[in-house]
Amino acid sequence: MPSADHKIDWYTVRFEIHEAIDGVASALKFVRSDEFDDDSDMALSVWLYHVLDHLCFAWNGRAMGGDELLKQTQEEFDEMTFNIPNWTGAFRIMELTELKAQTSRLDNLLNGNAICHYLILAERELRELLLDIDRVRVDAGSLARLEEGLALVLQRICLAWHVRRMSVAGVEQTESDAECVFATAIPAWDSRYRLRTIER
Repeated sequence: MPSADHKIDWYTVRFEIHEAIDGVASALKFVRSDEFDDDSDMALSVWLYHVLDHLCFAWNGRAMGGDELLKQTQEEFDEMTFNIPNWTGAFRIMELTELKAQTSRLDNLLNGNAICHYLILAERELRELLLDIDRVRVDAGSLARLEEGLALVLQRICLAWHVRRMSVAGVEQTESDAECVFATAIPAWDSRYRLRTIER
């Protein structure tokens, strides 16, 4: 994986952000569809897992061109997928059972409106990130903006997952919490996930 002094391949970064946007759009479409019901946790986790993959690739593959990415071994590919950059230093991976035990705000029904709210915010941030990259991609501040944007999107994806079974009152309480535990709690959708300190 690249260090910060490597040249950034903006084509790779933009491609992965576009793929993440497509993933968020597909998740939104699913949540708004007739297929979405109170047994949709697994399907929702697959969509959000897919978005997380592209956030990791946007960062971990930022110095690699398309040809280099295609030459990755399965082991190298897995390393890029499962090593989640800890952009803010506050992210942590939490087992799903641990998260459920930490809240009394869970309901039995899936709250599609709350999920959509955070997915829309994630999509908006990804689109703004693309615009900012196009404006300042040769600027030294580009990497900081990329880091900030990807961290914010990851927070939105985490929140989309954690509010999925909260009542309206529970979601409102979550949004009013100064330090929301859910924004930085990455669900352990895959046991191979690892957080790593980012290289600046």
